[in-house]
Amino acid sequence: MEHALERFIRIWQDCTKRYRYKDIAIILFFSKVALTNLFGLVPISKSLIAFGLLGVIYLFLGLSILNERGSLRIDGIIVIGLTAGIFFGTLKIHPEYRGVFFDNPQWAIWGNVLNFVSAPFAYYFIRCQKNLKQLEYDFKIIAWINFIGNSWGFLRPAQQETAEEYNMLFGYQIAFPAILFLMFYLNDRKKTGYLYLSGLSIALGVFFGSRGCVLGYLCFLVIYMLIVEPGMSRYKLATIIIGCLGALVITSKGILRWIYNTAVIFGIESRTLLKLAEGEIADATGRDRIYGILEKALSRHSIFTGHGAYGDRYLLNEQYYSHNVVYEILITFGLLLGSVLLAALAVFIARVFVKHRKHPQFPIFLALISFSICRLMFSYSFWYEPLLGGAIGIGVTMLQSKKSKLKDCSYQIEMSDEDVDLLLDLLGEKIVDEPVE
Repeated sequence: MEHALERFIRIWQDCTKRYRYKDIAIILFFSKVALTNLFGLVPISKSLIAFGLLGVIYLFLGLSILNERGSLRIDGIIVIGLTAGIFFGTLKIHPEYRGVFFDNPQWAIWGNVLNFVSAPFAYYFIRCQKNLKQLEYDFKIIAWINFIGNSWGFLRPAQQETAEEYNMLFGYQIAFPAILFLMFYLNDRKKTGYLYLSGLSIALGVFFGSRGCVLGYLCFLVIYMLIVEPGMSRYKLATIIIGCLGALVITSKGILRWIYNTAVIFGIESRTLLKLAEGEIADATGRDRIYGILEKALSRHSIFTGHGAYGDRYLLNEQYYSHNVVYEILITFGLLLGSVLLAALAVFIARVFVKHRKHPQFPIFLALISFSICRLMFSYSFWYEPLLGGAIGIGVTMLQSKKSKLKDCSYQIEMSDEDVDLLLDLLGEKIVDEPVE
């Protein structure tokens, strides 16, 4: 008993040393939905659970600000303030947007943008942790919580015969830990358990979620093999072979029908498999009409004029949104400024890729940016997506860490002769200047 108690105390001490207040806040922030789904199984209001978790998250953030250096991020505060300013500035110019901003619960700003868990807040939380190695440990916990919470929360109702056959959000929720598990496996090939968990997670996403959830997973794997994996390894060769086989399966209606019929025999209904079998996987499901309306709106206005935040919602009769991050940014900021912002984002990502692709924690950035960009190309909004804010935060930290090292080097080079003499004197060595003849 004493041995078990001592071991528990030692584990607890190790955890408190490794996971500080800011780490706990980050873990809870990126696991809030999964924890809400998990705790939602108890007979308590989900809204109450969500507000309770939010309070705990910001309690740890507050403790971090009070007790740990670097947790008060001015750049994060500026990003959050700028986001709020854009929305309320838009409302000042377009008072007709009030219904879009506040009345529609699907995208009301208090519940989706200024809700303390959206993209700008994610940027703040990530910027609190400058130690990217520690951030990797944080995301291991995040992966497990998201896998358990989201899969259990979605599949558990099956025992009460209330399970859904399709849930778009579940597909993305489970694809996130799938990418993280794959990343951990690729970082350490001996831990094959991560590979099995990754395969299980993405399979659940494909069977019960949106067809788009697999895109971020594939994007991460392909880019990792192209720019991170050195040479032509067996893993890269296996990826090419599996990719070719996958392409063959997707283009063969006979194989797809057999897979779908086999799944139905085992009681598995999958919307994604059905669309594949029917040859409708590329069906835009109304997006072409949405894009057409937005393109006409862009053509009718000057390149200097945007429609402001949520302009796409207003143009689409307050019923739909753009379903594409490029259209959303162009409609919001106008063709000129929107194009500049998109180009700036592309340059930012390219800089991180070029300068830090060999960084040990680069795969974390790659995982988050692959997931978020692929998702935003077909659904959701850049105002909401926390993983986009997190990815940008990691990228900024990487680029700034490079600059800080250069500053440190320049400081050492620029030390004066008096500083050098004093330093050596403190080390016990006195410089004696020889007289100049």
